[in-house]
Amino acid sequence: MRDGVTGRELPEGFLEGYAGVLTDVAQTGRRLNRDELQSRRAAGERGAEAGHSLRALVNAHLAVTRTAWPRTASASADSVLAVVAQAVDAPAGGYERAQHLAVRQEDAARRQFITRR
Repeated sequence: MRDGVTGRELPEGFLEGYAGVLTDVAQTGRRLNRDELQSRRAAGERGAEAGHSLRALVNAHLAVTRTAWPRTASASADSVLAVVAQAVDAPAGGYERAQHLAVRQEDAARRQFITRR
């Protein structure tokens, strides 16, 4: 999937395992577990660190959802959409965390530069 902001390809590694999780969720109706949420957050952090846009990460998750959502799911659409909301929120949270960390690091570097002068 191409990042609409940077124009670069978004590596599939950012979505690794998501289609399988979505299939399982669609069959069982369960929510994402702690490890799955952490995996999505980490993908968001990696995406921010790699310079991809949050929009590209969200769109990539939605694209996988459109293609991987089993048509014969036994769980309700509401259950699956609740998980999709989790799956989009988690990388967004990771992305924001990475952005905040980058800002703090820049501020620390700036303060250190100023105190050395």
